[in-house]
Amino acid sequence: MTVTATGGVEVDISCLCVLILIFLSDLLTLISMCRFGGLPVEGYDWDSWRSLNRFYIQDSFESRGAWIQFDNFVSLFNSIAFLALFVPIFQVAWITSGGGKRRIGSHIRLFLLAITGGICELLATLMMTGTRGASHWIADYFELDNWGISENNTDSIGWRVLEISYVMSTSLSLWITTFEWSCLFGIFTILYLEVNEEHIRLKGTGKTFSKSWATLGLIIGFLGMIEFFAELLSQRPGTWTIVTRLVTISAKWILIPLWLVQLGSQLPQIRTSFETSDFIPIDQSSIEMSDSAVLE
Repeated sequence: MTVTATGGVEVDISCLCVLILIFLSDLLTLISMCRFGGLPVEGYDWDSWRSLNRFYIQDSFESRGAWIQFDNFVSLFNSIAFLALFVPIFQVAWITSGGGKRRIGSHIRLFLLAITGGICELLATLMMTGTRGASHWIADYFELDNWGISENNTDSIGWRVLEISYVMSTSLSLWITTFEWSCLFGIFTILYLEVNEEHIRLKGTGKTFSKSWATLGLIIGFLGMIEFFAELLSQRPGTWTIVTRLVTISAKWILIPLWLVQLGSQLPQIRTSFETSDFIPIDQSSIEMSDSAVLE
């Protein structure tokens, strides 16, 4: 299905819808990143956090608790936008495979990577939603100030245990989330190879996706792998955190929308060419002759 843009250019509606979802997802992510001045929580202090200062931890939970519904919504919306990205990718895979007739192994690998990435995104979202809800419920309703042997104990070990548990849970989901980028790297690499194979097979005699578009996808994949490793190394705000945010801005906020725009403008004509090339006209006169031969 297509829509006609300004200038009479046809644009694939699935790419347009995904582009809108990603734009909204990026906007929500930007708000999430800027709400505390780019820091994890309001008044972030590395030394206080590392020493598990009771008052700092309590203030951090109060700061995050005010945004918990927004964080859950952003996580869910990001998951929807990520999963929607596979719709145009599957269309490209179907066309480059000739309707499931060519290079089946490569396209099966692409499908498995997409399923793996989608499952990882869904698991990460559900885990983060559950972790936020349970942690803030404990912070609000459990007595965390007086853990220990003595009733007069004010060591506040309960807050420290809660913060450590929260960090462990969020770190687990971080590994799952960053693995999505490695899946995208594999998907974009396969698409790049498939498009080059199509150009070799067609030798300029048919319509297929441009090499520049496939190369752009490969660049996005490489940037995704950089973010994958940078996320794992960004244990505190610093150099690697800056790297992850720069990669996010360049890959997710700029290059992926550009990749979708190029795909949306190419897909209608290529899909039409693919569908018409698969249609083989039937000679009605030959059918009539064969029917008469059978009757004789």
